[in-house]
Amino acid sequence: MPSIGRRTSWVSLGRLVNTLTLLLVGILLSRALTVEEYGLYQQVWLVVGIAVPLFLFGLPVSMNYFLPPAGNDRNVALARHVVVVFSSALLFSIAGLLVWLGHRWEWLAFAGGMAAYLPFAVVIAGGMVACGFWEPFMVIYGHHRALAGSMLLFSAFHLAAAVGGWFLGGSLWWLFVCLTGSVAARVLVCYGVLLGRGRGLPLRAALVGLDEIVRYVWPVGIRDGIGVLAKFADKVIFLGFFTTAQYAVYINGAWEIPVVGIVADAMVAVLLPELRLAYHRGDLARMRELMHFAARRIGFLLFPVAAAAFTVAPDLLALGFGEDYRQSGDIFRILVLLVPFRVSIATLILLAAGRTRVVLAGTVADLLLAVCCGLALIPYIGMWGPAVALVFSTCCQVCYYLVKAAQVMNTSVVGVLPWGALGRLALLTSGTAFLASHFLRFDQALANVLAGGLAYLVLLLAAGYGLRLFDSTERKLLVAAVAPGRRADAARD
Repeated sequence: MPSIGRRTSWVSLGRLVNTLTLLLVGILLSRALTVEEYGLYQQVWLVVGIAVPLFLFGLPVSMNYFLPPAGNDRNVALARHVVVVFSSALLFSIAGLLVWLGHRWEWLAFAGGMAAYLPFAVVIAGGMVACGFWEPFMVIYGHHRALAGSMLLFSAFHLAAAVGGWFLGGSLWWLFVCLTGSVAARVLVCYGVLLGRGRGLPLRAALVGLDEIVRYVWPVGIRDGIGVLAKFADKVIFLGFFTTAQYAVYINGAWEIPVVGIVADAMVAVLLPELRLAYHRGDLARMRELMHFAARRIGFLLFPVAAAAFTVAPDLLALGFGEDYRQSGDIFRILVLLVPFRVSIATLILLAAGRTRVVLAGTVADLLLAVCCGLALIPYIGMWGPAVALVFSTCCQVCYYLVKAAQVMNTSVVGVLPWGALGRLALLTSGTAFLASHFLRFDQALANVLAGGLAYLVLLLAAGYGLRLFDSTERKLLVAAVAPGRRADAARD
């Protein structure tokens, strides 16, 4: 069986392709559509982004919990989850369309201009929910490479639909028709492979024992649902106070650097089983060691990326999305401040210890803070308010989780993370970013991005490696990044 790291790499590759495709589609459409049309497109996609994880309701997590690695019972458990996922998708699609036909969308603060396109959002989200079994199914059955290939295929469907829908049809209506077609193709692929790989799925047996799944996913689904609402709270609040064109500017700055989520999620996938095993053995020292290990590596990868992106943000977004979206760089800079919080994986400690109520409480507090602070800040700082509120609420949530994780590991907050190493790295990357910003002296966005990025890279390597401001662990990680032949040695260290 392939190593955990290799399996995680295939999954991460697929997710990276999907994330980059969504970003590329945004770049293409922001240049092809007017600002108003692009804002409408993003509003519809916001509905999809909220609906899919809400109506999956923790079912992918349930599949990882209930499906054994092998045996006849695995097909029964798979069939049960497919029945639940498909039923959830069908009920959501029917209910959504009935509500739309009854003109009951007025309660949505942003439904005005996009009401005509909401049926597409319902069908697209329903199709994606129906495919919610796909990733855990492929992982559990050991098809990691095929999973990466399928995500590449789905990304190609999406990109072709977006490009063809606009450039061939020339309207938002045709764009969403083609996107709906791409989701239909995804459904056909997923269920075609499912029926081919899992011939003889015991569907009748699957109807027995569904209550066990429902009992398990109920608290998980509530937690995930609140987390989704907290994640999108800034965008929903924004739409209640600003125009569609302003939302287009905001949304183009409100995206996460693709490598950030991929690195953090990959580390999470690898560490959770290790942390759970260490906790049940009572090996708290091992838990602290794993926390420090993860934080050092995540920080070394993400801090430099965040600092570089912060430095060239306005020119980077103008280069990608067009000069109409240069102001998006201000929003992007605010939300880049979320990246350092990724080094804290205290949530994993709490999940490994079974403290799900603590995680739920932190998620609820995050949502409430994001909403209340966003509403309070808008009158004073305008369209920056929701983004600033999101950063503040996330900071409070992370601090709460760190305190609770320290209690689990029987240590102080100081002992949870390698604060000294992280602080030194933060000062080093932010200092070199400040110096690199003085090289942004050109009138062209491309020239500024190249000059600022190159200056930052040279200054960081000169200060970190040349002046030995990187410690021994960071120097080994740097060598591993540029010298593949020595990657295994660095990993062992």
